[in-house]
Amino acid sequence: MGTILPTTRSTLPLDRVITNHLPPSETDANRKLKVHRKSRRGCGNCKLRRVKCDESKPRCKKCTTFGVFCNYDGQYSDLQLSVSGAANIETLQILPHSLKQTIPSPVAPLSRIRSTGSLESRKAIYDFREQDLELLNKFQTRTVYTITTEKNLQFYQKETIKLAYSHPFLMHAILSLTLMHDRYLSAAPNAKLSTTEAFHWYQGIAMFNSKLKGTIDSSEGDAVYATAACLGVIAFFYIEAKTPEEAWPLKPPSSLDLNWLSLSEGKKEVAKVSGLGGGKSFFPTLLPFENMKPNPSSPIVPGLEALPFEFVQLCGFDASSTDYNNPYYAVALSLAKVLNSDCMLTTILGFLCFTMRMLPEYKQLLKRKDPCALLLLAYWFAKMCQHPHWWIIGRAAMEGQAICIYLQRYHGAETDILKLLQFPRMMCSTVV
Repeated sequence: MGTILPTTRSTLPLDRVITNHLPPSETDANRKLKVHRKSRRGCGNCKLRRVKCDESKPRCKKCTTFGVFCNYDGQYSDLQLSVSGAANIETLQILPHSLKQTIPSPVAPLSRIRSTGSLESRKAIYDFREQDLELLNKFQTRTVYTITTEKNLQFYQKETIKLAYSHPFLMHAILSLTLMHDRYLSAAPNAKLSTTEAFHWYQGIAMFNSKLKGTIDSSEGDAVYATAACLGVIAFFYIEAKTPEEAWPLKPPSSLDLNWLSLSEGKKEVAKVSGLGGGKSFFPTLLPFENMKPNPSSPIVPGLEALPFEFVQLCGFDASSTDYNNPYYAVALSLAKVLNSDCMLTTILGFLCFTMRMLPEYKQLLKRKDPCALLLLAYWFAKMCQHPHWWIIGRAAMEGQAICIYLQRYHGAETDILKLLQFPRMMCSTVV
């Protein structure tokens, strides 16, 4: 047990010992107390940030340095970014380093994003917040690495943010996507869609649709395409089903069935109407899958033998099969290239290629729940369960199990189908 020393002058700090020995008059003369004037008249932003406001009007120095409008009179909302002159340059000092490199100089951040709802006459104002800057930094330093390849990274990491500041539909899409990634990485990844996620997602889609209905300038092509890419990832990630019975193809038919397929097809149309490929876009050299075209004269590649023989029989493949005469061929070809691969990157790239190259005929077969089309999709989902990726794994596991149950239930008498179901059933059911 330690010894507790008595509180004597010898144990007090040296300056206190000396002070206690001075006469009262000398003590009072040396002790100059600084009087602090307390004020509650500071601006709301400083109170919110818990910093001392110098109360200069119309703008205090703290808000000027931070790059926001003072809200003494309530004219501006909390932490509304300033878009005037020097404040823009000063704002740059408080941004993360990665954002400093991408925001144009002089900085012109959005102080407000005007959003259009379902009715043109119904409009709302969204105030850009400090938290949104944090989300943009997360998008650049984390989320962007999960939605593109190293070849595309430079564009998504830098150019996309620049475009988002002048194209609100892209800004909303990025914020929603990053919030969803945040939720996936949280302690409750299976939580419901938050109000903020839903807000940005809805506004992004509403404004994007409004843009597509109008005239798209050639300078807007990259922003439009980047928005389509982000919304495509969001649509694939978001799945309401909690059990396989609630997932497609088991659930009752809905207009939202296979909506991620529609978005993948929509990206191609967006590329056409937005003028991509005219030499001024970042995308023609960054998206190799878009430039892949079927070769009707090419024979079956050796890798197609990687597929189980039952696929050859069910899908009717032979040496003359091409994209033009067999709707399953392109899907089977892309699947065969990754089926025996243990490389996560190769698998994910193959999956992206698969979603981009699906022919309309194959999509129609999926919608009709054709067994061969369902089996090929189930195998793709099984491969993605083998290499889990945050925005793919949820749908791959849930709809993969649902496809297996559907085929077992309605095609259980067919021996080849039952045999082919073993691999997807095993892979999709092992994901928690």
